[in-house]
Amino acid sequence: MRALKLGLRTLAMAPVISAVAILSLAFGIGADAAVFSLFDQMVLRALPGGP
Repeated sequence: MRALKLGLRTLAMAPVISAVAILSLAFGIGADAAVFSLFDQMVLRALPGGP
């Protein structure tokens, strides 16, 4: 619990850096999901016996 409080306090002291970090994680996760979706549609489903 102490670590959570310390983490939140640290994020609150640098809101711009926190926003950049959160946005970059969100874009990274979204890009990863998009690339996997394309790979799934183009490669995996094209193979015989695929999912």
